Amino acid sequence: MKIRKIINNHYRTDLSASLSSIYKDIKYTNRAFKETMELMEFIEQTGGESVLSYSELNIRNNPEYHYTLEEEQKLANAVKKGDYEKASDIIEYVINKNMNELMPDSKMIKLLKLNIIGTLINAVEDIGRLYGRGYLVYINEFEDLIQYKNIKYIKDEILSIIYEICKKIKEDRRREFQIGEKVIGFINENYKNENMNISSIAETFNMSPSYLSKIFKLQIGEGILDYINKLRVEEAKKLLKVKKCSMEVIAKMVGYSNVKTFTRAF
Repeated sequence: MKIRKIINNHYRTDLSASLSSIYKDIKYTNRAFKETMELMEFIEQTGGESVLSYSELNIRNNPEYHYTLEEEQKLANAVKKGDYEKASDIIEYVINKNMNELMPDSKMIKLLKLNIIGTLINAVEDIGRLYGRGYLVYINEFEDLIQYKNIKYIKDEILSIIYEICKKIKEDRRREFQIGEKVIGFINENYKNENMNISSIAETFNMSPSYLSKIFKLQIGEGILDYINKLRVEEAKKLLKVKKCSMEVIAKMVGYSNVKTFTRAF
């Protein structure tokens, strides 16, 4: 400890030291060297103690690995929902469980790193399919972390990326909610136009029909055509009570091109 302080004070750098097991014969030099290198890699990956002995590591080492399928699914779902607090809690729990309680070896740390990053990449791919390709840039950011060894640094970077993803999801949801309200207003004003359909509405809002349909279904809970038909049928019921017109005329008044389509919807 005194040597570490001296080096830190004079050279402004920290000292990492790994101590192999004690052997009484020179023929064990290679084994001692391998143990020392394994310890150095462990120190580098964990970012923990900078002076560690091989015997100490073996005493604390536990071969178990803690990252269950349930935790993986919960993490993916939390990210896809934009719930940063939930996602960060899961990551903190899993990493702390492995590092502080189970003390995995270097290979298991690598496995933990790859599995968590793999979970997040799959989640972002799902988010991209739902909200658009703008999220795919985060896949590259997660992949870049694979080259790093220090699990504490990787955790901090992962949490930073997840925060940005969740923030973007919430912003997109607010924007989609606003779009949903505008689309409803447009339909309510124009549902009597028999030429109105998903494609024409999408063109009005400069969106693709599939994306518009997805947003509308998410916000309203039913499809655009179902919503239009519901409005037209409700208006037709009112007109049938007060107007002495044929079904064909009523159908035209509420936006149907022919009475057959109107009757089926009614």
